[in-house]
Amino acid sequence: MSSAGTSTMSCPDLEKLIDEGDALGVAAHTPYVCTHCMKKRLLEQFGGAEVLYPNEPPPWYKPPEKPKEDETLPAQQQQENKKPTKNANKAKQNKKLVIPKEELDEYLYKRSFELSDGQLKYEIVKHKRVSKDAAHKLMIQLRQRARNERQGPSSKEDQLGKPDIVNSREQLPWCPSKKELFPRGMLSALGQDEQQRFLAICQNIMNAGEIRFANNLKEIKHFQNQAEEERNHMQILVVDSIENNMENSESVSPAHPLGFIHTMASGFVLERWKKRWHDPSFGGQFDPSVPHCSVEWNIRNVRSDPEIRPVLVTTLLKGRVDRIQLPNLRNRCVLDTSKLDSLYPVEECDANHIFDDLETITSLCLENDVRIAMDATTACHLMSDPFVGRGYSYSIPIRVVQKLVHGTMTNIAVVGKPRILEAVDAMTVQRCFIKYLIKSSFVQRKAGPVSKPAASVATESKEASSSQGKKSDFCDPLDSILPSLDRPLNHSENSSAANHSENGKAYSVFSIIGTNILVRSRPAPLCSEGHQSMKGKTLSFQPKVEYVPNAGAMCLSDAESAWNYCKGFFKQSVNHGLFRTHYRGGHLLQLQHWEAQNVTALVGSEQLWTGPSHRHEARQMISAYTTRFAKVLEEIGHLPLGDFMLVNKNDGFVKILPQAETTSKSTDVLDCSSGDVSVADVSFSIREAFNGLESMIPLQWQIVQKRAPGCYVAKDSKLKGIAMSQMPGGSVSHETPQGKQIAGKRTRNQRRRDMKKRKTEKTAANKSASVPTVEMDAEPAYCPFGTSNMEANSPASSEPSYSPCPSPDQLLIDEPEEGETS
Repeated sequence: MSSAGTSTMSCPDLEKLIDEGDALGVAAHTPYVCTHCMKKRLLEQFGGAEVLYPNEPPPWYKPPEKPKEDETLPAQQQQENKKPTKNANKAKQNKKLVIPKEELDEYLYKRSFELSDGQLKYEIVKHKRVSKDAAHKLMIQLRQRARNERQGPSSKEDQLGKPDIVNSREQLPWCPSKKELFPRGMLSALGQDEQQRFLAICQNIMNAGEIRFANNLKEIKHFQNQAEEERNHMQILVVDSIENNMENSESVSPAHPLGFIHTMASGFVLERWKKRWHDPSFGGQFDPSVPHCSVEWNIRNVRSDPEIRPVLVTTLLKGRVDRIQLPNLRNRCVLDTSKLDSLYPVEECDANHIFDDLETITSLCLENDVRIAMDATTACHLMSDPFVGRGYSYSIPIRVVQKLVHGTMTNIAVVGKPRILEAVDAMTVQRCFIKYLIKSSFVQRKAGPVSKPAASVATESKEASSSQGKKSDFCDPLDSILPSLDRPLNHSENSSAANHSENGKAYSVFSIIGTNILVRSRPAPLCSEGHQSMKGKTLSFQPKVEYVPNAGAMCLSDAESAWNYCKGFFKQSVNHGLFRTHYRGGHLLQLQHWEAQNVTALVGSEQLWTGPSHRHEARQMISAYTTRFAKVLEEIGHLPLGDFMLVNKNDGFVKILPQAETTSKSTDVLDCSSGDVSVADVSFSIREAFNGLESMIPLQWQIVQKRAPGCYVAKDSKLKGIAMSQMPGGSVSHETPQGKQIAGKRTRNQRRRDMKKRKTEKTAANKSASVPTVEMDAEPAYCPFGTSNMEANSPASSEPSYSPCPSPDQLLIDEPEEGETS
């Protein structure tokens, strides 16, 4: 046998195959592939010498570091130190935890950048051996130190050596004035510390939707049980005060909060609504005497499964995503009207109507087997009922077009935006105006529509990959990454691969109980600042007008809750925000937000839900609205070719009207060319608009005054003296729930000060007014709500005055309590 054969036979793998009798394995054995054969050949050829790096080790090789031995110790002691001892790891760990006391503060400060609030408090308790309350205060000091070093020292800190924690008077949030403090003549049974702690828990839930400690749920339930009687009595006082002083059988006071309209609101809002009637792309006359069909609109008669709700099928085209810059509620948040006309001119409000986009809509409908298309606003109207601030009758234009598909004529119904019928009340005009104020103040619009044309998915992926390569070269790690993003961070890969529309609108397909509809909408803006739960995510929003801001945040009605749900759902936003504003439109009082897609979810605690209504009630309500919406879509899907008008006069039925014939002699014809919108002169009732006070949503002025929502002024508060005094104008204080009137006894200095004030006011009134003093004494009692001493539409009332309550509680911005964030 040759030497080659001998070397081959010495392979252990080959010998194993021969012993097993595997002939195919022996035939497939190759010496140039077998590891053992290759090693033996290399050993015979090179004798074990290095082949790749014969002169030096590889560049990536690093020899293991050996611990340095103390040369001063004898060799025998060094050998004993190397021997393993019992509990060596434990001793080593204990040795690491020993920190000198003088370095402990600096160690905790460095660790504060890496740990959360709970972990940092645990470290403080472990090292400093203090209680949890003391650790909480030390944690706040560490956070404040880090914030000051990041923002730099203030001027007062340089001069006085103390951090600047006092807000200037001009930057304070809106607070009710001394005259508007409500209620009077009663104090809360809860102390200032109890109310402040409950406020901190409410802020944690509002900001992050979670609590810091497990026992907070028990605290919430205990506190609400204590404050329930006060909140219920305060709700009664709100209604009685406005009804007795502003609503009577003869007339309604012009200072009524429901009747206030900004001086710019009528011209700005009504002109936009009028232009919808004069749309040249859709006109004509419609005959209401012979409706094509009608649908019962009363939600109480609708029975449905609680599991029924609209479902997003797919997103076909993405739109232009704007940015929204959320304000800092610790400062005064004013809604400015100076940029309103330039950002939203009336001349451009009728651009890009859905009837001007028929080519894109019909092509998308045919490609995705959809037969009905509409705007998101139209879908929200058909899936909700009127409420205070949107209580109007409307008509919706419908155009049915035909397209030839595979030799068959197919009808596609295109539904336009609602048009206001007849007159609207003042609340509706003011609410719409406030919404535009919010958009102009906080939303940063992009320069123009997306220039990227709609192309195939393959072309889109190539362009996306090339753009990502360019962005990676441009972005600096120290810069903010949010301005360089073109979409929300949480979008899926399928959504990111979707095309962009040319007009900036988003086109999506939704399923309403088996009926697919194409919805065109303006995408929700991307939140570039704010809490961690909102940053980098889309945020749809709606205004909530607070008609009794000095009493607290008002609860939403079921219809308004459904409207907010539809806005967040059809815009596909991650979060939905509720901007609680003063009814005069000048100040933002609070920002409430929740996860838009979790309204009907079954998971999570109801106490931690920051939405407008309980989830179980929301599921029932959304199910009924969805079932009713499906009935309307069924009737729209059966319409023949032509133009129609859907009319909802809030009379219990929705009618779809055909076009009026030329020979028709009906006098009650709906003519689009003669459509007009005006402000109705109607009576106001606070009892219909007021749905109670929120028990978990504090307004910002309540946080400043450390006053829990739905509670009176605390008995140990600095506002105690004002709360126990009588209301201006000679009105008596309200009665307590037990029916006893509480009168605060004035001191001698207070009586002198009040007497001097009355003399000054009387002298000024005699000089400036020509009416006798006797007639002035016959004025009605002062009401803490409404625009007192002003006409509702006067220029002086167009911009709200700022008159904060002159108490130390409002001038101090304290450190965050229980996780209160800045």
